[in-house]
Amino acid sequence: SLKMAFSFFEKYYQEWYKLSAMTEEKQSYLYEFLLKYRISPNNIYSGRETYPDRRFLEKYRDRINFFTYGSVPGSGTPVPESKLNAWVEGAATVHEWVKASGRMGDGYIYLYDEISCHPEALAGARPLMTALHKAMPDAKFMQTSFPDPSYDTLFNVWCPLFNCFSLADHQAKLNEKRREGHEIWWYAADNPTKPYPNFFLDHPVFDSRIIATLSWLHRVDGMLYWCINREWADNAPEKMRWPEGEWKPWIFRMSRGTRKYRNGMGNFVYPGPDGRLLPSLRLENLRDGLEDYEYLCLLRSGIENLRRQNGDPGLLARAEAVLAVPQSVARAVNDYSSDPSHLLAWRTRLADMIEELASTKVSEQ
Repeated sequence: SLKMAFSFFEKYYQEWYKLSAMTEEKQSYLYEFLLKYRISPNNIYSGRETYPDRRFLEKYRDRINFFTYGSVPGSGTPVPESKLNAWVEGAATVHEWVKASGRMGDGYIYLYDEISCHPEALAGARPLMTALHKAMPDAKFMQTSFPDPSYDTLFNVWCPLFNCFSLADHQAKLNEKRREGHEIWWYAADNPTKPYPNFFLDHPVFDSRIIATLSWLHRVDGMLYWCINREWADNAPEKMRWPEGEWKPWIFRMSRGTRKYRNGMGNFVYPGPDGRLLPSLRLENLRDGLEDYEYLCLLRSGIENLRRQNGDPGLLARAEAVLAVPQSVARAVNDYSSDPSHLLAWRTRLADMIEELASTKVSEQ
């Protein structure tokens, strides 16, 4: 129910295992692994016509809830009009396929990564985004930034950092965008740090689980993470490769010869024997959190059914009380308990209430 744009870079997998090409079998394995963890296979930076390819969108039609499409550049320099028109026409053609195949709810156009950090890209973004909006006004244009007047007409899916949701004025702006029909996502990268959750190795592993509950609390439509196998690229050239050698849990800045990012940033999986992926404890906790989120969706659905049937008002009130996130679990993205027992106790109450609503419905029938 919560959309997950956690990108896996196939090229790093291919380089690690020294594969001349990615076969259908290998890609299917990767995608099914990710889907098992409730992550739609994606690479937001791919720039391909669709990612994953159309045949996989058909194969996993009922399981994928996020993909990118368009095959247009996110260049920071103005695009010549002749090329701009060709790119827009190509994107519009793919958009028509997305629409005809009934995938509008899951398809996104991702351009100009973190444009708030790269204002110089606006000169190139305006003409291209304006043309794309004109050619496909019903498309979803995603931006990993907080909406700003200098570019807030160019996008309609906003994905700011976690910490934006702790500021009253930022929340008010995001709610304004919701009212305009925009989607609101969130993401983490090398920031934020405590008191906010993140996926760093140096943070408690429970952070990876509670984030899904915080997503419910802040009513976001999805969660984005830039890459879940980036460390592979820095560990592949080692003379003694992991697991015989030590795994470097950081990203290396080649130009300066220094570490670039925090431990674990950009990596949730490790290379196993025979091309298998090995999940991290953080990935396991992330999936557990997403299943907590599904409990909330199940209970919400049960409450809606009870309300439609004009069911027992007392039961309805009790169910709604259980659905509310307890303050002992979390109050905000920067105010939550690191004690898992609070979340686990609430999950049990959620499960009990889901079953009670289901048994009530059966009895009435």
